[in-house]
Amino acid sequence: MTIWLYLMAYLGVVNFLTYAVWAMDKTYATHGARRVSERRLLGLCLLGGWPSALIGTYRLRHKSSKPSFLIKMYSLIVLQLSGLGGLIWYATAAV
Repeated sequence: MTIWLYLMAYLGVVNFLTYAVWAMDKTYATHGARRVSERRLLGLCLLGGWPSALIGTYRLRHKSSKPSFLIKMYSLIVLQLSGLGGLIWYATAAV
């Protein structure tokens, strides 16, 4: 049971951090300040922050008009969900 608590805490922190970085980068963009790199934003998605990244992209209207970034972000999401689906399938098939 404790592994699930750790997992939920991890995902909560990563998603909070991801949304905060998305909002911070949006603020930097509107003020002409130095930006957060796309590599770092995608890294946060890869760490599990993609739900907040999706919310931040459309709620804050940040990076929503950059097709190259969106393709990379959605590819990461599909890759993670496919991996998770494969893991669940393997775990249930082995039982």
